[in-house]
Amino acid sequence: MEIPPRRATDDYLKPMGRSLDIACDIDVGEIVENHHLVIRGLERAPQGAMLHYELVPGASFEEWHARGPESFAWMVYASDDVGTVYRDNNSGAFGHASGAAAHGVRDVGAAVPSDARMLELRFESPFARPRPGYPRSMVVDLVRGEMTLADNGGRQPGRRTAR
Repeated sequence: MEIPPRRATDDYLKPMGRSLDIACDIDVGEIVENHHLVIRGLERAPQGAMLHYELVPGASFEEWHARGPESFAWMVYASDDVGTVYRDNNSGAFGHASGAAAHGVRDVGAAVPSDARMLELRFESPFARPRPGYPRSMVVDLVRGEMTLADNGGRQPGRRTAR
């Protein structure tokens, strides 16, 4: 699958004057049936870190309604190297859009402390068995500003962006 440009995420952030602190374009795989989960980056904020993603291809409201919201469910769990307690509430929002991609955002569960050097994000699909080969976690190197898949063997680095 070819990853489309990060347009849906950029279009979401730009009107609010916000940007990704660490940007990437990493295909986590088909964690949602017929849609790839593409991680677009991490936004760090004092009120909490947000993981920005896109479903590729996008999912229209009609598809969401016909299949049921549970068919689009997936979970992210965070941990870091300084022992921060991250909530596992998996709150966020998803913009229904057909086309190349639809933007979504997930609350990572807490603000990432400034002294943290590494953040691990683990992915789960609570209603379906994971597709073979989809990575179950990624590592965010907070010092170098890179995000990489942790267990698929392929390195897909992100890049630090100016804030």
